[in-house]
Amino acid sequence: MSQIANTIGVNKPETGGILGMSRGIIDNYYFDADAITASGFYYPHIARVNQIVNEEWATRNVSFCGFVHSHEDGLELSYADKEYAKELLKAVAHLRDSLHFLVVNPKSTDADFSIRAYTALSLPNGEVAFGQADIIII
Repeated sequence: MSQIANTIGVNKPETGGILGMSRGIIDNYYFDADAITASGFYYPHIARVNQIVNEEWATRNVSFCGFVHSHEDGLELSYADKEYAKELLKAVAHLRDSLHFLVVNPKSTDADFSIRAYTALSLPNGEVAFGQADIIII
């Protein structure tokens, strides 16, 4: 969590990174410093993110499981966030019907830093459901 607070949490809104999971725990994070960002827009640097996932994380049995990014105002998933989640769930077979998101509201001090977790789930009817999730730091 401190890595996210010290990267996304102190940068301009719409910065982000990827989340990795091992042993059923989200325990890896990569800050996507080369992403394309603008007001209301975060687009990952796909080549670099894929390199992290397929080369660095794969050798340590870490699987891509989601994204973390910041919004200018608020902690709700945007329409674009939800559409991107739907695309990823269709395209990335190992996600096994779920994708995790952390949305950060960066501020100037650690006390103002806030974060909210979400999970996107593929339903049997082909729809995707989004729900807020708990963050447990171990």
